[in-house]
Amino acid sequence: MKNYTNLGLSFLAGAVSFLCIWLIFGSAKSKANPEGRIHLHEITEIKELHLVKHRYTDLFFLHKKNNPEKPIVAIVQIPVTITAYVDLRGIIISENFKEETLVLIPKAKVGQPTYEIEKMSIRETGNFSVQVGTRHYPLVVESIQDQINQRKDSLVRIAVANKIIEQTETGAKSWIENFLKSAGHKNVTVKISGNK
Repeated sequence: MKNYTNLGLSFLAGAVSFLCIWLIFGSAKSKANPEGRIHLHEITEIKELHLVKHRYTDLFFLHKKNNPEKPIVAIVQIPVTITAYVDLRGIIISENFKEETLVLIPKAKVGQPTYEIEKMSIRETGNFSVQVGTRHYPLVVESIQDQINQRKDSLVRIAVANKIIEQTETGAKSWIENFLKSAGHKNVTVKISGNK
């Protein structure tokens, strides 16, 4: 009889331990992801130095019945951000500690424009500067999505014309030079790959 009692008490202690562990760890997991629908798919290491960001406002004109021949019924303003970066994986360092440290960094690249849809404002043309409620946002985004995709290349060209690449390369050269000097390198020269 004692064996059954000890076995029952062991089983009960195990069940209570399992319940406590489940309450501690299981409830924490459910708070972090309450619906269980969000799953991490990939972690990517990014080695890009983003130093310059341009902000633009893109305007879209909505026509009655989505027909460009019809009158404009609303004007949509969407803030757009575009950055340029230097890919740090392409850096080449030539060190001669007695004389000079030469660092070659790759040419800057322009990233894809990011349309900040959540900050969009819609103005009806019938009412001067009246903002339409957010209930219309999905309909507006649906109607202008093709235009957004077509304009991304134009925005990149505008950013390049506004010297985003030169600004990024100048900033990267200065940042890397200052970083290496603060790490104890005396004579540091930073150049862009392909430039003299």
